[in-house]
Amino acid sequence: MSSSGLPEGVSRFALFAALLLAWLHRVSGAADLGFDAPVAGRTTTASRRALGVFIEMFPFSVTVEPDDTFRTLAARCLDEAMRLLRHALPGTSAPSGATAGNVVLNYVPATFGSFAGMPVEVDWVHPGHGDSVHALRLQVHDFAGAGRYVLHFDFNDGALEDRLRRRSLCHFETLLDAWLDDPDRVVASVDILVDEERQALAAVNATDAAPLPHQTVVARFAEVAAREPDRVALRQGGAALTFGALASQVDALAARLLALGVEPGDRIAIAGRRSNLAVAAVLATLRVRAAYVPIDPSVPPARLAYVLQDSGARLLLVGEGMPAAAARPGVEVVDVAGAIAEPAGSRRTDPHYQLDLNYTQTIRVAPRLNTQIVADLYNVFDKQTPYNYNPSFHAATFMKPQSFFAPRRFQLAVRVQF
Repeated sequence: MSSSGLPEGVSRFALFAALLLAWLHRVSGAADLGFDAPVAGRTTTASRRALGVFIEMFPFSVTVEPDDTFRTLAARCLDEAMRLLRHALPGTSAPSGATAGNVVLNYVPATFGSFAGMPVEVDWVHPGHGDSVHALRLQVHDFAGAGRYVLHFDFNDGALEDRLRRRSLCHFETLLDAWLDDPDRVVASVDILVDEERQALAAVNATDAAPLPHQTVVARFAEVAAREPDRVALRQGGAALTFGALASQVDALAARLLALGVEPGDRIAIAGRRSNLAVAAVLATLRVRAAYVPIDPSVPPARLAYVLQDSGARLLLVGEGMPAAAARPGVEVVDVAGAIAEPAGSRRTDPHYQLDLNYTQTIRVAPRLNTQIVADLYNVFDKQTPYNYNPSFHAATFMKPQSFFAPRRFQLAVRVQF
């Protein structure tokens, strides 16, 4: 890359910082971004003669605005660079093992002349180890002083797989070409997708490629659970869970959600590692027509709080691998294991609209012989009825506590009394 096309009023470091931030912004969608920037620490004549590495590492943070052009972003990076240099005093940075940031921009302005009258060729050699803290280190240098900069992307293999690394480099090159073509172009307007990504998006958006299912996930699950309750639905380690048992768990958790006032369209956060409890939590959330927000149980507390606030989740369901004490203001925490252990048909609800009708007729057939006809209609009006997509009676649940798949039922009994 040549520096001959450097925009007026923009330093080389600010240019590379703006490119890196524009790239991070486009591939992550985040606006508040930052990286670590090494600063040489040889500020005295004595230190310049000493052997060793004198490097300080300082944070560099910039907010990318929606209407930012490459030029305006670079100007903001230049202001941040001036603040960084003003405070980057020797001995004020933390040790290199700190994990405040996971990206480094290492801009090396040094050049190497001749050695004993002979030309010198210099290249950047990365050891390939000892850098587990950062996901990426971008090394920028022009050791020959020819005005042509070389960029080395040192990726952490554990952070990105090779396929994504190759795509990321294509995205960066596209942004670089857009900058060189027009520094006043809005960063967000650049199409950075590669052909492979366009093909994948086209396949996802081809909604007419196959007919849509005529049943929801909840309806199909209920159908299978009613038809084959003893069939294994889930396996976790050596434990197997049947459709019937899973349906009971979903019923119990759905009852708890309704008791807490969950309405259709509400967001419910689900935090926990992959497990049977996680599946029950997802099905119960869909059962009450809410939307679930999956959260990795290993996220830091600050990230968890942000996701809960940003998504507008009103409940947090915690499963395996997530402590129940992870409460946040305004968000009630429900332990999935505890909720599904409640007896089937139990109703931990506030007073709600429900009407049970009972009709009894006794007919005297003969002395000491009576026939009694009892007709019961349960849950004529029930707060839960709107969630019942199929309120038909199932013989398998006759005379048993009713599930939320059939909250209304009619019972007719004939008793003969001697």
